[in-house]
Amino acid sequence: MNYESTVDYKIVNLVIDHAVTHRHRHRDLTHVLHRPVEVAAERLERFFSATVELMAVLVRAAGHHHLSEFSIEDLTTYKADMAQLTGVAYGGVAG
Repeated sequence: MNYESTVDYKIVNLVIDHAVTHRHRHRDLTHVLHRPVEVAAERLERFFSATVELMAVLVRAAGHHHLSEFSIEDLTTYKADMAQLTGVAYGGVAG
C-alpha cells in the first residue's frame, strides 16, 4: 500500500467516524415529527456543515492551506470516460 492510499483510507475513516458520532446525537427524532420544515432545515444545516468539514480535510490532504488553492490538478479519477468528459487526470491502469 502506498502513501497516497494510506492517506485516502485515513480520510475516509475520519469522515465515517464523524458521521457516526453526529448520527448518535440525533437519534430521538420523535419530538420533531410535527415540524417537517424545521427538521428539513436542521438536516440541511448538518449536511452543509459536514460538507464544509470534508472540503477542509480534502484541502489539507492535498497539501494546501485554503480552499482557494485547490485546483483541478489536485484531482484524479480511475474512470477513463470521466477523465475524458471532465478533463480530470486519469489515475487508473491503461489496458
